[in-house]
Amino acid sequence: MKKRLISILFWALVLHLIVSVAFILDPPFLNSTWISKIYKTYLLPGPFFTDSRIIDNYSLSISWKMNGSWMPPITPAKEDFNRYHTSLNPSDLYRSRIDRTVYSKLTLPDSSITDIKNRKEFQQLKQYLFDHHVPREADSVQMWIINKQAENFMLRTDSVCVLFSR
Repeated sequence: MKKRLISILFWALVLHLIVSVAFILDPPFLNSTWISKIYKTYLLPGPFFTDSRIIDNYSLSISWKMNGSWMPPITPAKEDFNRYHTSLNPSDLYRSRIDRTVYSKLTLPDSSITDIKNRKEFQQLKQYLFDHHVPREADSVQMWIINKQAENFMLRTDSVCVLFSR
């Protein structure tokens, strides 16, 4: 019985490694399948990155005004990620992923601040920040979305700063 269990586990590991290699190589016909999305998100061993994720790196910082003075800016996703490495609480890592997902939906278009503020993604991000990061006593919020592009040993930074209130 014990040998049979070890044999099953061995072949399951071999199958997992073969499937992992297939997803790491990233053939085009597998990209749009739901199995690919699930496997890459939850089961793929190691951090394998695509070119676009290496070239474009987005971050979000926020600061709020309370009692007439601005608080030091925070970077919620980075703070949650760092907190995970000190506490090893998986909820911090998941919170960091949620933060990144929420603000990555808002890209930096070549448009005015008014256009950005009217976008549905901005309204969702604003609500998320008020619900999870900004204290109720805050009356104004500054938000910076920074895009760092690293390509051919050159670094280019683009940012947008948005001031808004409750």
